[in-house]
Amino acid sequence: MRFMQGLEAGTLPASLLMGFFALLTGCGVQVPSTPANINSTLICADFETNVFPILNTPLITGISCSNGSCHIAGGSTGGGFKIDPTAVAGTQAMQDNYLSALKFSNLLYPRVSSLLLKPLNDASVNGHGGGQPFSGTSDANYLVFLAWISNQIPGQVPDTCP
Repeated sequence: MRFMQGLEAGTLPASLLMGFFALLTGCGVQVPSTPANINSTLICADFETNVFPILNTPLITGISCSNGSCHIAGGSTGGGFKIDPTAVAGTQAMQDNYLSALKFSNLLYPRVSSLLLKPLNDASVNGHGGGQPFSGTSDANYLVFLAWISNQIPGQVPDTCP
C-alpha cells in the first residue's frame, strides 16, 4: 500500500530505484551516465594521488591502462578513455586525465561507473578489450577507484587540477 501511495504521489522509494538500476545493469542495459545538472564533482587531488598512479601501473594483465597500445592520449585504441602517462600535478595534461576519468564515472550510482566495470570486463559495458585488469570487486585497485567516485564534493568540475 505504501508503495502505491508513492506511485500516486509521483515518487518511488530510493531502494526500489536502486534495485531497478541494478536489475538493468545485470541484464546488460547500460545505466545512463551522470546527468550534467548534478551539483557535485570528484576531487582532482585524490585522482592525482590515488587513481592516476594505478592507471600507470601494470595490473594483473601485465600491462598498464596507459600502455601505448591502449588508453594513451592521442592513441587510436581504447575508446574515449584516454590518459597521458607523463602528466604531472597541476598541468593541463593532468586536468585532461581527470576529465577523462570523470567522464567514465557515474556520480549518482558509483558502482555502475564504466571506470569500474570496464576493468572487470563486465558484459553490461560490452566488456573490455584489454581483458580483466581488476580481479573482482574486492581488488585493491577497484576499491581505490570506487572510493574516489564515491567521495564527492559539492560544486562543478574545476577548471584546473590543483
